[in-house]
Amino acid sequence: MTGIGWYEVGFRVAADVVGVPPAFPSGPVVSGLVYGVFFVMVLIGFRGRLRRSRVMAANVEAVAA
Repeated sequence: MTGIGWYEVGFRVAADVVGVPPAFPSGPVVSGLVYGVFFVMVLIGFRGRLRRSRVMAANVEAVAA
């Protein structure tokens, strides 16, 4: 994963962590739910990206050997 990828994931997770808790007590529950759904989607995408990067690294090592 490139450096910019880590920053992108970090910013998205931070936005979701900051956006979800204040949304529920202040009233816009739908916004909080949307932020929560996006947070789960970001985590799933991040997990998939890590898996793909590990597979790609293993393939590169296999070809180099």
